[in-house]
Amino acid sequence: MLWRLVPRLVWRFRRLLSTLMVAAALLGAASSVAPLFLESSERQALEQEFERRSRFGLGLQFLYTPSSSRAAPTPGGELHRLGSEFRDELQRRLHDVGVGRPIVTFLASESVATRGRAQVSVRLIHRTGALNNVTELAEIDRPGVWISDVTARDLALEAGDHFTLSGEGGKARTTVAGIYRFLPRDRPRGFWTPLSDFIDRGVSAFTFPPSFVIASRSQHLALLNKLNDPGQLRWEVPLASAVPSLEQAKSIARAFRDEATHALTDASVLGRAFRRSEVGLPPGSSSVLPGSIASVEDRIDSITPAVGLLAWTARVIALGTLTTIGMYVVGRRRTEVRVLLARGISPLAVMSRLACETLVPLLLGVGIGALCALYVISWIGSSLPLSSLAHTWPGAGLDLLLGWILVATSLALAIGNQERALGTESS
Repeated sequence: MLWRLVPRLVWRFRRLLSTLMVAAALLGAASSVAPLFLESSERQALEQEFERRSRFGLGLQFLYTPSSSRAAPTPGGELHRLGSEFRDELQRRLHDVGVGRPIVTFLASESVATRGRAQVSVRLIHRTGALNNVTELAEIDRPGVWISDVTARDLALEAGDHFTLSGEGGKARTTVAGIYRFLPRDRPRGFWTPLSDFIDRGVSAFTFPPSFVIASRSQHLALLNKLNDPGQLRWEVPLASAVPSLEQAKSIARAFRDEATHALTDASVLGRAFRRSEVGLPPGSSSVLPGSIASVEDRIDSITPAVGLLAWTARVIALGTLTTIGMYVVGRRRTEVRVLLARGISPLAVMSRLACETLVPLLLGVGIGALCALYVISWIGSSLPLSSLAHTWPGAGLDLLLGWILVATSLALAIGNQERALGTESS
C-alpha cells in the first residue's frame, strides 16, 4: 500500500522534486562539459587546418621524375599510362579510408611561348580537373591549350590564335583553345594548393613564376612527344570534404604511411616502373597531415588541464548541492516522515522509498544537463552531433550513481534525526 502512493506523492511534491532535477542537471552538465568541450575543440582545430591548408594540401602526394635523357627519352604514351594506372591503384587501395579521388599532374619544365618576336616563359601542365578550377574568360570549340590572360596579353593572343612552345628537347606549334584568369590573381582555390610553389610569388621574389599552359590529355600527349620534356609526375590523394574527428585523421595518416611504403615496392605500379627504367630519381612521397595532427594534439593538450580542473570543480559543487537537497527533502516532508515512523515503519524503508522517488528526477536531470551542455558547446564552438553524448555516458553514469548514494545518505541521516527527535518528544 505504501509504494502505491509514490506517484501521488511525487505529484504532490513536484516542486521539491523539480529542485532535485535542477541540481541533477547541473551534475549532468558538469560531467559532460569536459569531454564535449575537448571534442568541439578538436573539431574546430581540424576545421582551421582545413581552411589553412585545404583538403588537397593535407593529402598524400607522390612525386616521380622520369628520365629526361635525349638519347632515351621516356615515351609520352608510357608516361600517361603510368599516371593513369598508379592513380587507379591509389583509388583502389584507399577508397575505404575517407579520401577523395586521386589527382594526377604532368608538370613540365619551363618553356618559352613565342608569337612573332614576343616571348614569355610558361610551363606546360596537364592536371586532372584543372579546367574545372579556373575562371574561364574566353573559349572556342577547337582542340588546343588554355593560357592565362597575362600570357595572352604579353603575346597579343586571342582564342583561336596559334603560338609556338619551345623547350630544351624540341618545339611544337599549338592553338589557343581558351583563356583563363591568371591564378595568382584569381580567387583562392584549395585545388591548386599542392602547386603553390609554382603559382605564388616567393617571399624574396619580384615576379610570379611562369604561368601554366593547361592541356587536355590528348593535347598534352601530342605536345609531350614533340617537346621531349617529361618534367614531373605528381599524384595527390586529397582528404574527403571533411574529417569529423581527430581519430579519423590519425587513421588516414596511418593509411598514408602504409601506402607511401607500398608505393616503393615491386608490388606497386610506380615501384615497378622505376625499377624498369633504372634512371632518374626514385619516387618520393610526402604529407603534412601528421604535422597538422600534432598541432591539433598540442592545442588540445594545452587546454585539457584547465578544462579538467573546471569540470571537477563544477562536479564537486553539483554533488554538494545534491547532498544538501536530501536533507531539504526530509525537512519539507517532515510531517509525512514522522507519521510513517510513528506507525512503526523502519527508517530504512522510509529512506528507500524517498530514494526511489528521487531516482527518476535524477535520471531526467542528468540527461537534460548533458543535452544543455551539448547545445551550449555547439553554439559557442564547433557543432557536435548527438552521438557525441555516447562518450559522456560512462562518466555521467558514475557521477549519477555517486550523486544518488549521497542523496540516499543524506536522506538516511535526516530521517535518523527525525526518529531521534520523535523519540525525545514521545518520552
